Amino acid sequence: MKVIGELHNVATAALIIGIVAHLLAFYTRENRPLLKGMLTGKVDLE
Repeated sequence: MKVIGELHNVATAALIIGIVAHLLAFYTRENRPLLKGMLTGKVDLE
């Protein structure tokens, strides 16, 4: 059971790191307009 617990901890850490990495992508100015399209589903043709 210890192996399952360790695997769970590693998977949880990987998930958290992945979410943080995706959110940090909007830190750059060029990616900020993409957030509106991701939330609304509408994309400006320009």
